[in-house]
Amino acid sequence: MRALGFHDAAVSPDGVDAGFDVEARRAVAQVKYWAHPVGRPQVQNLVGANQHDAVMLFYARSGFTTAAARFADQVGVALFVIELPDRVEPANDTAWDLTRR
Repeated sequence: MRALGFHDAAVSPDGVDAGFDVEARRAVAQVKYWAHPVGRPQVQNLVGANQHDAVMLFYARSGFTTAAARFADQVGVALFVIELPDRVEPANDTAWDLTRR
């Protein structure tokens, strides 16, 4: 997130995180390190938890289902795939737009 200009991004404290794993003043993010792709319900949870109209980012190790990607495109969630050891790749148009700023 910091590489995208959200310099105040910080990992949320353990415990109740209001649905976010990482927060910045203008952005929120969810991170999943699952063995299977993230589905639409998880992306919907991020959108539902965003009460302050922040930029929404979702990072996943195993990518996203087609339904999740379609929904993310409709509502403006930037999807990123974590490529080990230290790369993060945009996975939809919203994410590509953020990387081009």
